[in-house]
Amino acid sequence: MRPTVSILDPSFRYIPSFATSVADTWRRAGWHPTTEETHAPRGSWMARKDQVNAALLALVQQGSPGR
Repeated sequence: MRPTVSILDPSFRYIPSFATSVADTWRRAGWHPTTEETHAPRGSWMARKDQVNAALLALVQQGSPGR
């Protein structure tokens, strides 16, 4: 998204974020907030981490090939 007025343009007027709606600005740029349904289930990264750790432990216990 290109700015409508360059900050170097004399007509540019700074508006601090507290005086604007940041969410509306993001929406105009095409962003929409996620919903609870679109989030990954809570704790799923922990399950993947545990699966990876278990697989690595199994490989270490088997011994690496070539040793």
